[in-house]
Order: sequence, then structure tokens, then C-alpha cells
Amino acid sequence: MYNYYSSNQNSDYIAQVGEYGVTPSTGVLGEELAVDQGNRYNHNAQLTYDFLNIFGDTDFKLNLYAQDFRTVYGYSTSFYDPNLGYDGGQSSIISTKMGARFNFNTPYEFGSVSGNILYGIDVLNDETAQELIDGRPWVPVTNMTNLAPYAQLKTIYENFVFKAGIRFENIIVDIPDYTTLARYNQTSTTPTRGGIDVEGGELEYNATTFNVGLRYNKWSVFKPFVSFSQSFSIADLGRTLREATENTVSQINSDAVIANNYEIGFNSTFGNTHVSGAYFISTSKYGATYSELPSGTFEIDRQPERVYGFEVAADTKLTSNFKLGGSVSYTEGKLDTENNGDYNTYMNSDRIPPLKGIAYLTYNWEDKFNARVSYIYSGNRDHFEANTNGDYTYGQGPISDFSIVNLSTSYQMSPSTKIGLGVENLLNRDYYNLLSQFAARDNDYIKANGARFNLSLTVKL
Repeated sequence: MYNYYSSNQNSDYIAQVGEYGVTPSTGVLGEELAVDQGNRYNHNAQLTYDFLNIFGDTDFKLNLYAQDFRTVYGYSTSFYDPNLGYDGGQSSIISTKMGARFNFNTPYEFGSVSGNILYGIDVLNDETAQELIDGRPWVPVTNMTNLAPYAQLKTIYENFVFKAGIRFENIIVDIPDYTTLARYNQTSTTPTRGGIDVEGGELEYNATTFNVGLRYNKWSVFKPFVSFSQSFSIADLGRTLREATENTVSQINSDAVIANNYEIGFNSTFGNTHVSGAYFISTSKYGATYSELPSGTFEIDRQPERVYGFEVAADTKLTSNFKLGGSVSYTEGKLDTENNGDYNTYMNSDRIPPLKGIAYLTYNWEDKFNARVSYIYSGNRDHFEANTNGDYTYGQGPISDFSIVNLSTSYQMSPSTKIGLGVENLLNRDYYNLLSQFAARDNDYIKANGARFNLSLTVKL
């Protein structure tokens, strides 16, 4: 498989910045100082090789993949540099990834117990850098190598399904010597931050993560399950490096994030009605929450986190043509800022969304014509106080609820040809999306899209 994608924006409009909570930022006719933003290129390639019964009943699959892309972001006066003659700048990410997965699948059976074991190894190399279009480096070229052996067991005994797995993460990130980008106020020729020489080095991450789950399938009206899993991730290393205040990479707080995820839930079927629900808790000893400093820079707070919530979904077949369904999901998160076991500080809304509800009605006619009307509701989230100036920190702006209606239709004109029509925000609702609200920034205070449609034609040759 090979895929190439490119998307560049050339607009005759520039931003007229509004005021957060008062007037929105809009586009007005003008000449932008920037070059086109968007994906300059995004190459993706993948090769899969299957060898059935490579030994005994064991199957083997080899997956090789590669990606090479460059993305250009919008113009910002925050990259002003009077000494070099720049009024601003645009950042750009350049990244190349190459990887492989060697996967074996061995089935087994012992009397009434059966199942399979998946095992293998993941290999990944990722070279990524962030620079400005004018050539100024922002994040140095980081060279990451990841080697991760894994195994996953599935066992079926009568009405029980048991799963368990283990994964060994081994990551090395090589970082060269670099200098953080100097940042200036518009009236100063002396950097207010940045310009720090940082000695590079290697960052090493090693972790063993587990997962285990159990499901009982005897009754169609109630199939309960319980699971535990661990996730492993590196905090936004690029942001950490570009905002570094230490002189060596080894002094930068870049510890990985390991989260413990607990979930309990069920699936049920009553005739033509399906219901599912789940409750989850996720904890992390060293989280990665961004906090904005008075200087406008961000730091990553490494403190215990607890995220919890639930999701309930249901659908029912009203007639042979109509189906009605919906879901409700709720998530909340808190921080232990004093590291004393008391989770008394709400996490920012860039990490935690408000309550979300969806209701939909679908219509199907002889598998030729399909239509779906969806009602989407996003709730309130207002846990934070403004400062003495009435301003909110990034991620803490109050979120007001809103709702929209979407429509999607398709018609199978022939076995090989299908036409589709979709309308987003069908009722042309006037609202601000989540980012506009929680970011609490004048630049980001932008109204969401009004009604817009998409017409498609699909032909299979």
C-alpha cells in the first residue's frame, strides 16, 4: 500500500483578533505575511507478508511501514526577532518514521480449553524536528528507537473468555546539542526567554506493562466483563525541549507516563434492543498536565492523576427500516497537587471533555438508500476561577453547552457507484467549539462552522 496526501491553504483573508468571551476572532480581507500552511507532503507506505502455518499451526505476519511528512502551521508574531529582522514566523514539523512488526499466532486446545497466543516484537525508528520556515530551529532533531517484545494470551473455557498480555517497552531518544529559540517582546531587543544552550544526550525509557481481562458470555441479556490494562507514553518531549530552562538534557524532567486503567461493564441484548455500559478509572503516578506560566510559556506538571467516568449506549430496531440509538459519556479528572493522596484539583479541559450525549435515527431502504440524523449535545464544564484581571489560564476557560444536528445520506446507484450527501450543523447553530472556549485566548476565540455540506461520488473499478 502507498498513499500520498498534500493539502495547502492559500487564503485572501487574515485574522482580525477578537476578545475572549466578548467578540470572536474573524477573517477579514488582507495579505498574510505567511506562506501557505497545511501538509506539504505526507507519504505513507506499508508492506504486509503472511506465511500461514510457518511451523505447525502457527501463522506469521510481517508488517513493514514508513511515513515521511512535513506540516506547516500558521503565522505568529510570537516568533518576532528584531536582531534577525523577523516580524514573526511559522513553525513546521518534519518527521520520518520507519517500523516493523513481527507477529506470530499460535492456536492451542486442551480438552474443553482453547485459545491462541499472539507474540512478537515491534520495532520503530522516528526522526522528528520542528523548525521555522525561515530556517530557525525550534525543536532539535530527536532520533527515537523503540524495541518492544510482546505476548497476548486468549483462553476460552465454556462461557468464560480470559485475556492477558505483557509488553516490554525499550526506548532510546538521542538528542543533539542545541540552543532554545530566543523569544522577544515587541518592544525589546533582549530575549525575554529562550536562547539557552543545552547539552544533548540520550534519554532512556524502559517499562513493562500488563493487561488482563475476563468476560462471561452465558446470558445474552447480560454479558459482564472486567479488565485491567496499562498504557505507556512519553510526555510531549518536543514541548519540553523547546521550553527547556536547564543546560543539559539529563536535567530535564521527561519521565514517561504509565497509566493504570480499570474498567467494568456489560453488554446486553433484548430482542431487537442492544445496551452496553462501562465504568472506568485511570490513575497515573506521574501525569503530564500542561500549565501556563505568566510568561506565556508552558511547563509540564508531573503529579499524580486520576481520571474516571462512564459510557452507556443503546440502540433498538423500531421497524425493518428504522433504527433508534444513542449514547452518553462522562469523564472527569483530578490532580493530587500536594502528592498526599488528596485529589482536590480539577484537570484542565484540554485533557478532560464535558458530558457528551448523542441520539440518532437511521433509515435503510433495501440496502440502497441510507440516511442518518444525529443530535449531538456537549455539556458545561466550569471548574476554574479567573485571575484578578478577569483572565483565565489556558485550558481553564468556562465551557458552555451547545447542541448540533448532522445529516448524512447515501444512495447505491449501481453495484459499483454510490453517491453521498452530508450536512454538518444542519440547523446552522451559532456556537463556539470546545477549543475556542477552554483555550481562553483571543486568537482562538473563533466561532464553529455553520451549516456546510459534502457531496461525494464513489466508483469501484
